[in-house]
Amino acid sequence: MRDRITRVQQRLHEAGLHGLFLSAPSSLRYLFGFTGSNGIGLITSGLSYFATDWRYRDQANEEVRDADILIAQRDLIGAIKDRNPLPAVAKAGIEEHHLTYQVLAQIRKHFPKLELKLTDHLLGKLAAEKSPDEILLLKKAAQMASTVWERLRPHLRPGATEAEVTAELNYIARKCGSQIEPFEPIVAAGPRSALPHAHSSPRALTHGDMVVIDFGCVVEGYAAD
Repeated sequence: MRDRITRVQQRLHEAGLHGLFLSAPSSLRYLFGFTGSNGIGLITSGLSYFATDWRYRDQANEEVRDADILIAQRDLIGAIKDRNPLPAVAKAGIEEHHLTYQVLAQIRKHFPKLELKLTDHLLGKLAAEKSPDEILLLKKAAQMASTVWERLRPHLRPGATEAEVTAELNYIARKCGSQIEPFEPIVAAGPRSALPHAHSSPRALTHGDMVVIDFGCVVEGYAAD
């Protein structure tokens, strides 16, 4: 995590920013290791902060590395502000595709003179450069998906419904070690196979059906489908 944070700090310097607010769950996991559902991060030129609410105290202490952990009742941005992490007049980046209005309002409240910049591209470009360890995890996820497919094939028989096949798919994936489903699996047969992003239905498979199956597996946050 330290290396990733250092690379973000280098990009902030190049972009003329004093900090970067992080709100996307994928970003919080990528940079801090946090897998919970409520958190806000701030990386500055010299320090990094991770704030969450009291429910995640134990989880944050167990997972988060290379950041000051701040526990709040409700106002996560307020907990960060109490550390005086930014100059009085500063520029900071935000993840515009993930930041909620509530969090934006909190930032405006606690940092009224802060100039905000849209920086989704900054972290996206960093994350696109995979390390050897990340590539290994992607390979493991792909190998797992192949195993799941081989174990699922016997369940594709006339009479089985799309919903039943989906249930078997999820069960097999979890038994193989997939941590979550990266997206809702698609099992669609016959005429329904032409539907984009179809949801599984009670329709039974029949002999000669075209069956579309789309699924993925996840290993330590890295997905392959």
